[in-house]
Amino acid sequence: MKNNSDEMIKNLEFMKTPLGKKSVLNQDEWNYVHSNSFKNVYGDWESKVKKDFLLSNNTVAELTGNEFSKIEGMSLTDQVEKYFSSFGNTVSSPFFGNVILEGADSSLAHGMGRLKAVAYAGVKDVIENGVIIDADCNHKERGYNSFIVAAPIKINDENYICEVVLKQNLKETKFYLHEVTEQKKFLERAFVTNSAQKPAHQGTILSILNKVLDVNDKVICPMNENGEPNKLFIQKDMENRILKQNTKENVSLSKPITLVVTQYDDKHNPITDNNGNPVTATLHCNKGLGVTLGTLVHRNAVLERDNELLRKQLNMYQKKDSISPSDDEIER
Repeated sequence: MKNNSDEMIKNLEFMKTPLGKKSVLNQDEWNYVHSNSFKNVYGDWESKVKKDFLLSNNTVAELTGNEFSKIEGMSLTDQVEKYFSSFGNTVSSPFFGNVILEGADSSLAHGMGRLKAVAYAGVKDVIENGVIIDADCNHKERGYNSFIVAAPIKINDENYICEVVLKQNLKETKFYLHEVTEQKKFLERAFVTNSAQKPAHQGTILSILNKVLDVNDKVICPMNENGEPNKLFIQKDMENRILKQNTKENVSLSKPITLVVTQYDDKHNPITDNNGNPVTATLHCNKGLGVTLGTLVHRNAVLERDNELLRKQLNMYQKKDSISPSDDEIER
């Protein structure tokens, strides 16, 4: 179940940063940095990004504390529904698309204090700008998925973390309930969930928050301003890892393949064009060709280093003005 939930979050965040921004990485790079093999070496950068966001001062909403004050003849539910309808009862999320906000009854039914009532005014901003901290596939076997999105908000100059629970079925994603927690309790590392003194749903949310915010801070890969590992660092690490895996391999091709070869100079630095893009050429290799000595194969891309055979084939290819070599031109 947990693996399914993790996979759901990964699918929702696909080609995005944990903060919902469009990734600057290509698909191979994105998959690589989200792999356990990368995180085991360089740290769980993704969880740390979410933790830093939740404990930061970059709040997504600043509320006065006077929102939804008591109005004669108008219930809290009426006030919230009027507020939600002011922007069409719909909010756009970078992960879920359109999320429907209809009514306040479900959240109200799970307990309501003054801070939680005020925080209704921050639900829209949390859904728009928050991070996904949990997913539950087929929640309690009820036929829908449940997600928790969280973000820091400010109420009367105090920082809180607002958690919004969403319900998703095959047709739509809807707001279900929300909670607020003082940020300083986590910063002071003094927060302990006591489910015996709290409603079950609140205890569960606080337990999840504790887990997210208790992540190891040790991340040793450089990060970019977009909230993901640095692209050049990733490319170099991918190249080095593949080099180590293939340096001693000697593979005889069982079928013809087409390779995209990156050209390197005498110092083994990739050659780039005026725009900084690697200079490549397409190389057609026949059945039986030996691939050896640091030929780095990653899907259909080959990073050619010290392999004289492929260098010879590349030179032959270039002299033919982009015409692939014939069978008798390929040397064993």
